[in-house]
Amino acid sequence: MALTARDINGCIDFDAIEGFADRVATPDFEFGKVCAKEYLTFNEAFRDTLENITDYRWDFGDGTIEEGQVPIPMITHAFNKGGTYPVTLTVINSFSGCERSVTRNVDIISPPQINFDFDTICARTTMHFRNLTTPGDGAIAGYTWVFPDGSTDDAADASYFFEESGVFPVSLISISSLGCRDTLTQKVLIKQAPTAGVEIPVPFVEAFIPVQMYDASEGDIVSYFWDFGDGNVTEEKDPIHTYDKIDRYPLKHAVMNTIGCSDTLQLMLDLNVYLDLPTAFSPNNDDKNDQLKLLHQGIKQLYTYKLYNRYGQEVFSAEGDVDAAWDGTYNGRSQPQGVYVAHVKALGAYGKEFNFKRNVTLLR
Repeated sequence: MALTARDINGCIDFDAIEGFADRVATPDFEFGKVCAKEYLTFNEAFRDTLENITDYRWDFGDGTIEEGQVPIPMITHAFNKGGTYPVTLTVINSFSGCERSVTRNVDIISPPQINFDFDTICARTTMHFRNLTTPGDGAIAGYTWVFPDGSTDDAADASYFFEESGVFPVSLISISSLGCRDTLTQKVLIKQAPTAGVEIPVPFVEAFIPVQMYDASEGDIVSYFWDFGDGNVTEEKDPIHTYDKIDRYPLKHAVMNTIGCSDTLQLMLDLNVYLDLPTAFSPNNDDKNDQLKLLHQGIKQLYTYKLYNRYGQEVFSAEGDVDAAWDGTYNGRSQPQGVYVAHVKALGAYGKEFNFKRNVTLLR
């Protein structure tokens, strides 16, 4: 910069200094449109025609400022919430202190605000998840639940069966009609449940005779409940009960542990006595009907279980063992396909007697 001066007497003086221009170019920038929590890219869109910009400063309007020296790099920024933000780019000449700015409103799309709740449950129970999500900009287009085993569910509210106790992550993903999504992962606590068990130390429960039942449960048990299926219940640990009718009874045994978790075991007690024999079997080593066995319940004594071939020759005999089985051999040799005659005689509970003969087909 140069200065020339002339006084009234015609004298001239001259002086010059070096310096920077006191103005800078007008900045500008370009950007797209994204959802909250997604990165938006900002690109400068101007030329520094005066070539005297030394620094830049971005103010994103959400309390975040980023600054540095030229050249101005491509900038990315994520806004945590939807809304309109005044984003300002300022260019600076650090030698003269001159600066110039441009501000543009940036619209950020609000995604759905995800939330869900649930109850604390015990193992071997179904947990129900309640969806508390509120829409952002646009309608909610869909949901996806992700469970600990990787399975998913696209229902608004969901349920999941937890077999084991522990702490497990469950996620809910929501997407809007504008393409914005949000994800929330919460840890759910599954408490340890007891395992109900029953021990009845007799092979057959008979009507009219008291039967001792023992609790065989596991897991810090503090309370017990028995439903004998005949209208009688008790909270004893090891009760004695008498059934006054020959019938089938649904026995239920429920227990609860110290943290309030429970389990129930259900058994069907059949007080009926029966003895029967299949009409055919196939001893071909395919693990299907390979042996001829008595079908029985409540048998106290087996007197006779014999089989004869077509010639009247005895090929199998069992006495006393109601679970004895014929494998289709005699003296170690496989017997031929054909019809055999079985003779069975036994004594069951309640003094019931069995004595029958039956044709049995051996299939090869």
